[in-house]
Amino acid sequence: MKMPLQVRNIGLSWQKGRFEMSTLTIRLPNDQHERLKALASARGTSLNKLFEEFSAKALAEFDTETRFRLRAGRGSRERGLEILDQLDRAPKG
Repeated sequence: MKMPLQVRNIGLSWQKGRFEMSTLTIRLPNDQHERLKALASARGTSLNKLFEEFSAKALAEFDTETRFRLRAGRGSRERGLEILDQLDRAPKG
């Protein structure tokens, strides 16, 4: 049986002197839910904070990849390979 799990994440909207928060319900298998609770407990944090950490990391990775792809689209493949070749030839320290 799957158990709904309430997770709150940080919103970007500032209302009444504080950040607005969203509520997200996700369905997880019971065993996964129990393991996540154990992980949060081992880290000395709540499930809510654990999911905030997970979402922040996922968004940072997504933003980094997006920026990289945008920059790569504007660059020259040949010039990039030249730079990598120069790094390969550089003295290792």
